[in-house]
Amino acid sequence: MDRNIAGAEALQKGGIILVETGTVLGLATRPENVEELVRVKGARKTPFTWVFSDYASLRECWVCRTEPNGGIEGLWNERMTLVVPGRFRKRERNPLWAGAFGLGLRLGGSDSLIPLAIAAGTPYLLTSANKKGEEPPVQYKDAPKEIRESVDGAWLGARGNGKPTSVVAWTEGGVVLLRGAMPKVFL
Repeated sequence: MDRNIAGAEALQKGGIILVETGTVLGLATRPENVEELVRVKGARKTPFTWVFSDYASLRECWVCRTEPNGGIEGLWNERMTLVVPGRFRKRERNPLWAGAFGLGLRLGGSDSLIPLAIAAGTPYLLTSANKKGEEPPVQYKDAPKEIRESVDGAWLGARGNGKPTSVVAWTEGGVVLLRGAMPKVFL
């Protein structure tokens, strides 16, 4: 069986997988298994990014308090992580991975993240595949052995350059750059 198909199936069943993101190697799982992912990573406070297959699947679980001009849907293909304020439609789904600014959404830019959400048939949470205090690996072969041995599969193929995407928070007062360069769409 193709490794990516097996990785998508493991994710669909709630497993943890390694994901080559095009920037750094990530760890991914469904929200109900986030505590296990935190254990594998070894870091209680870790930033998570949601990856949805499309805008409609985002709207099924997240209610935005405010959206950029043209809406999030208009930014879907931009290469960035966009943090949007709001709340989950189901209160019990709002613990560990809803940050101080809101929900982190990984948009565009990677040829592997959204296809994984489509193949697995589920949105998922993503974080870097490094132990606390260590540099994140770029490719599967660079992942710490204890992490590789703790996962249920992998989604490979995107080659990273080690440069993380820009992170932008959409706040009621406008756009705030949290990391990287301001995406051109906001200039």
